[in-house]
Amino acid sequence: VNARKMYLLYAKYEEDYGLSRRAMDILDRACKAVEVKERAAMYSIYISRVAKLFGVTKSREIYHEAIRNLPEKDLKPICLRYADLEKKLGEIDRARSIYAYTAQYCSPEKDRDFWDSWKEFEVSHGNEDTYTEMLRVRRSVIGQFATVQLLPTDVIAKTEDPKKKNQRKPVPVGDVIVEDKDGKASEEKANDSEAAKKPSKNQEEIEFDDEDDDDDIIDVQEKPVPAAVFGAAAVGGKNLGAKERFKRKQ
Repeated sequence: VNARKMYLLYAKYEEDYGLSRRAMDILDRACKAVEVKERAAMYSIYISRVAKLFGVTKSREIYHEAIRNLPEKDLKPICLRYADLEKKLGEIDRARSIYAYTAQYCSPEKDRDFWDSWKEFEVSHGNEDTYTEMLRVRRSVIGQFATVQLLPTDVIAKTEDPKKKNQRKPVPVGDVIVEDKDGKASEEKANDSEAAKKPSKNQEEIEFDDEDDDDDIIDVQEKPVPAAVFGAAAVGGKNLGAKERFKRKQ
């Protein structure tokens, strides 16, 4: 069974066979216990019963409580009803304060009925200063509800998949986008003119290791050359140079 129906039946029973104040306590508890989407309707019933049983002035406390507890989307109807009550009671300043408070939750584009009601109220019960103040508040609210236009790059950044956020994007190479097998972009330069400026490497060139390796060092021992190699020139001219040996031979 819906909680709202149970509370209403209970309050009706107390109102018919018990105490009216106890019935109001049940309605007060119901406004706090029901779901948020049913809260506005529950407060409306509560206000009506209080106004009927205890007078309209007693309903002010319920209006204040409803404004504190209702979500913003449900404030406009209850506030307009409250302002109309104060207007009927001759409390013009109180009604104007209610309009000014509710204005911050009402868009001039979507909630035109509220702004038309306030405008009609100022025309009937206000003056030039109060009407000008209403227009000032309206301009302020228009700026508050103005939609901020996001740049396309900002929209893309917000809708980007977090898993792909760190992936590198394809790099345009000339008129073609080069990607590798994993979808990552190749960073090679496609400008042939720049590549031609760099010296090309000879594929057949043999590279030598400049580093010395102690394991590859061969110990070569110097041995004397046999005298038979020089023949007669070696006799008596063991330590002579080639020029001196040539002179002696002559």
